[in-house]
Amino acid sequence: LEMPQLGRLTETLMGGGVIQLTPDCIGLETLERWHGDYRSGNALRTDIVRSEIGTMFRRAAITGWDVLLPAWVEEGAGTRTRTGSPVRYVVRMVRHIVENIADPLSAESIANVVGLHPNYATNLFTKVMRIPVQKFVIRMRLIRARSLLFDGSLSVANVAFQSGFVSQTQFYEHFRKAYGMTPSQMRKDTIEG
Repeated sequence: LEMPQLGRLTETLMGGGVIQLTPDCIGLETLERWHGDYRSGNALRTDIVRSEIGTMFRRAAITGWDVLLPAWVEEGAGTRTRTGSPVRYVVRMVRHIVENIADPLSAESIANVVGLHPNYATNLFTKVMRIPVQKFVIRMRLIRARSLLFDGSLSVANVAFQSGFVSQTQFYEHFRKAYGMTPSQMRKDTIEG
């Protein structure tokens, strides 16, 4: 969901909404295959599932979807919710992070998006998302990096920088910690199947 044109879909889902995709976006066989691949415990199969889900959402952005349950975040100002929940702030922070993942992101800059004090914003984010904001940023950057690695057309250095990492050393450290291998090893394993 890192593409800006998916903003409305992202807002709906992150705001607690429920959607129904058109039948040409996804079929039962695909869902069953994804479930099997995800449950297999194979990291590469899981990565492929994530990539295919991303493709499905891009297709949904073109073909549309039906909203079965509206999001907590109402259309318009983006600050009113039917529940009055502070989740609305977290939804806006997540959207800002995802849409600006390649840019420098500090707790202060993220808090400024919603007009909250940085300490309050980061505590709220952690409470709702169950992950500190900086760890979430790193996780989103790693997801972006994996996606770019699978594309195969960029060098590992370019993947690091286009994913928002300030140095290759930082990128390699986080990547190895998250996936137990280097970016080059993951790319090689994916290509070799």
